[in-house]
Amino acid sequence: RLGDGSFLPEGGKPGPVVRDLPAENPSVRLVVLDTQWWLHSASKPAANEATVLEELEKAVATELPVVIVAHHPLVSVGVHGGHFSWQDHLFPLTRLRRGFWLPLPVLGTLYTLLRAHVLPSVQDLQNQVNRHMVGSLSSAMSTGHVLAYAAGHEHNLQVLTADPAAQYMLVSASVRERLTPTWHRGETLFAHQHTGFMVLDFWRTSGQAWLRVVEPVQGSPKGRVVFERRSASTVAGLMGR
Repeated sequence: RLGDGSFLPEGGKPGPVVRDLPAENPSVRLVVLDTQWWLHSASKPAANEATVLEELEKAVATELPVVIVAHHPLVSVGVHGGHFSWQDHLFPLTRLRRGFWLPLPVLGTLYTLLRAHVLPSVQDLQNQVNRHMVGSLSSAMSTGHVLAYAAGHEHNLQVLTADPAAQYMLVSASVRERLTPTWHRGETLFAHQHTGFMVLDFWRTSGQAWLRVVEPVQGSPKGRVVFERRSASTVAGLMGR
């Protein structure tokens, strides 16, 4: 419905790109960001960070429920958030090649410690450049009422809350077989190392919003809803305001 070959933001620009949907009598504001722009060290479209953040503040200043979509999460209980599994400690080469079960317990633990605390990748939340992006975007988002920030990057499913930047932090990028582990902490509503996707529906007549996490069922054409959260009466109720 968005058209043939619609990619936003265009040309590698950081955004934000704002779309009120549907165009007539909209029910939700969609804000699209290219977070790789913040992390990319090579040549990229020139843009001023302050201007990007100012435009983001304007984008979230609306009475419509705001859903922001980007690639990188602002918070995660997965590998990119510094959470590793026993498999990473004992069989670290399985991260490079599936089925490579060569036990390297000491090297595996050393790898996880170095990546989490000493030399984190720019793609990880612990990295200084990544932290700058997260802090900048979170600060701009917290000036409005963002219902959900939906990201990918991690190969698992996560629903987190209690973040000042958005009511719900969503991670949904588990459409491939090579999944990555998740953990639970205080703000975790749902986390699962499983294939699946998320649905966020809005009812124009009642103002309700309904978040669902759907996972496939082996041997069945239908998926199953493994987590759901809907507002009691209005979108504002789901947002807690």
